[in-house]
Amino acid sequence: MRPTLRGWLLAALVLGFTAGWLGYATQRPVFADNQSRETRPAPAHDLDDTPDVDKKIVPILTFGSNLNVGAAQVSGPADKVRDVKAVAQLETDYKDWARIKILVPVHSEDVVRRIERVPGVSITAIADVRLSD
Repeated sequence: MRPTLRGWLLAALVLGFTAGWLGYATQRPVFADNQSRETRPAPAHDLDDTPDVDKKIVPILTFGSNLNVGAAQVSGPADKVRDVKAVAQLETDYKDWARIKILVPVHSEDVVRRIERVPGVSITAIADVRLSD
């Protein structure tokens, strides 16, 4: 069954009404008065306000099917973040339809001989560039 001009126009009309309704619904104030919104306390999960949480930029060491160069931001307790020297990345493909990346914060930059992860540290940002396939 081929789409006709009438079908395309109907789809565009429905899409336009839906987008307009969503725009209107998201711009309306949720609270009855704006004062109740301003009196809410700030979220307690802000990492910048916690003195014992530290952040650090470390290199990403990649091994697997591709050659990448990059950097990762790790965060966690200050004493554990100091132990992180790099992030080991294992990259592989699964049946040509999924790409799998495993990122592990490690103690040393020698990830070929041993990978010893740093517990209690998380990777919060990555930036990498593929050099070859």
